[in-house]
Amino acid sequence: MNLTVYDKGMIKGIEKGREEGREEGREQGQISGLISGLMFATELKFGRTDPVIAEKLNALSSLDEIGRAQTFLKQASTPEEFLRDLARP
Repeated sequence: MNLTVYDKGMIKGIEKGREEGREEGREQGQISGLISGLMFATELKFGRTDPVIAEKLNALSSLDEIGRAQTFLKQASTPEEFLRDLARP
């Protein structure tokens, strides 16, 4: 079957869209896994995770934000201190 330039462009566009979707899915999966790890680490450090802290952690949407939260957790002595740090811009 002979494909037109238009058909070839459409196929290439679809393939590119699929690859971008897979990449976005991998990043979202990584973020989700890191948030789960933060929740677990919070429970290990402070006991049961405060629902407000859980809400703040679940709202994290980038690897940079998660990295900051990991640092805050390591430095915090109390859940209140961790929550205060999470609220910082």
